[in-house]
This record gives sequence, C-alpha cells and structure tokens, in this order.
Amino acid sequence: MLLIVVWRTWANGLSLSRLVIAPFTFLVIIDGSYALGLALFCFAVITDAIDGPIARKSGNASPLGGKLDHGADAIYVTLCLTALAYKGFISWALPPLVIIAFLQYLFDSNALLKKEKPLRSSQLGRYNGIAYFVLVGIPLVQTTLSWSLFPPISLQVLSWLLIATTIISMLNRLASGKNS
Repeated sequence: MLLIVVWRTWANGLSLSRLVIAPFTFLVIIDGSYALGLALFCFAVITDAIDGPIARKSGNASPLGGKLDHGADAIYVTLCLTALAYKGFISWALPPLVIIAFLQYLFDSNALLKKEKPLRSSQLGRYNGIAYFVLVGIPLVQTTLSWSLFPPISLQVLSWLLIATTIISMLNRLASGKNS
C-alpha cells in the first residue's frame, strides 16, 4: 500500500508522463512528423524541468522519485536518439551508449539493491544528460521551423563528442567506484 502512495505524487506523474510519450515521440520522428515530435519534446523538457521542484516543494522528494525521473529521461532520450539515428541525423553509437551509461549509473549507485538509496550523480553525467536533450531538440527545431543554423555535419560531430564524454563519464564513475 505504501508503494502505491509513493508513486501517486504530481512529480512522479510528470516523470511517468515522459515514459508514456517516449514511444509516441519515437514513432512520430520515424514517421517524419517533426512538428508533433517537437511538441512532444517540449512537453518532455517542461515536465523534466518541473518535476523535481514540485517534489521538493510538496515534500514528496524521494530516492524512488529520483530513480523514476532519471529512468524516464534515459528512456525518453534513448528512444528519441534512436529515431534520429535511424533518420541519419546522428551516429548509431550514441543511443545504446546512453542506456549502458544509465545502467552503470544505477548499478554503481546500488540503486537496484537498496531502494531508499539515492543515485550518485556526477557533474559530467549531468551535463551529458542535458546535452542529450539538446541533441534531440536541435534537429526537431530546425526541421520544424526550416532553419539551417547547424549544418548536418555538426549534429554528427556533436553526437561523437557526446559519445566521447559519455565514455569519459563512465570511466570516471568506474574509477570513483573503486576508490569508495
């Protein structure tokens, strides 16, 4: 019964909404419906920006909510990045790496074993998480608005930079895990 109450908060509902729209965003990007993809993406960004402050302000912040938030983000951006890789915007190497990095993040934090333990975050990991969303947003905005601020090669370069920084973040996490 307590688990049901913990899940039933506004903040957790916002995080869950990203899980619900993730496959739809994937499908509309694959279909080339970039305007709808952009609308769903904007919804995801807004819910991601407000779920944490809502949880803290309402006194509902919890390790479970943090895991749900990060998991929803990882699944959302991975599906979007996969769709963008399919459409040729970014490298195919990035989407699986995002999931591997997130799983390492969970296991390194022992989050699966200790349900009340919060996730251990890193600054580079946080920046990468933001950059994944940015990389999803750029082609959606450009395609929807017919802008050409970033040439196609720049998205490929950005995806490879994110591959490099994700690997660095994972190696740093491994090194810090051995020291703790």
